[in-house]
Amino acid sequence: MLFRFFPALLQAHTGIRPDTASAEDLLARHIALVFVSSRAKAEELRRAGLPA
Repeated sequence: MLFRFFPALLQAHTGIRPDTASAEDLLARHIALVFVSSRAKAEELRRAGLPA
């Protein structure tokens, strides 16, 4: 459903697993937005400065 409302996400970079990637790695890759499945991981990434 997400891709239906935001078809530009079909062009998004994939292959990084944000559930297991470190915040430092994601920041170094200049990731603009992170989707994760747990609230705890989202809070961890937000504290590091990543929109999750």
